[in-house]
Amino acid sequence: MIRPQDVLPTVLEAAPAVAACLPVDDDEERLPYVDAAYVAAYLVDCARRGRAAEVDALLGVIEQLLVDGTAEVRELAAIGYLESAQGAVERGELPEAALVDRLGPASAQAWRDLARFWSAN
Repeated sequence: MIRPQDVLPTVLEAAPAVAACLPVDDDEERLPYVDAAYVAAYLVDCARRGRAAEVDALLGVIEQLLVDGTAEVRELAAIGYLESAQGAVERGELPEAALVDRLGPASAQAWRDLARFWSAN
């Protein structure tokens, strides 16, 4: 079971270059949703640049968080990571297929659930 404190180390293990994008936080408690927004922005940038290996690594981590995470981690994966990436798609920063076609089953379901939620509101 992936716990909240395991999320960022798991992300950094899969995609070490993400570390350069994260804000420097001198106190000991990081803000997971802030980190997720930075990671999602990095994911979108990698997708725009055609860096498939990094995109796949990050999407693989998001899938892992959704499948193996605690309820809190699953929510962070969906709302923090995927919803942030969806926002970039909605703003026209990249085509939806650049990410959706690479999602695992749990991530694809979460993506659809988020899209359905926002289309209803």
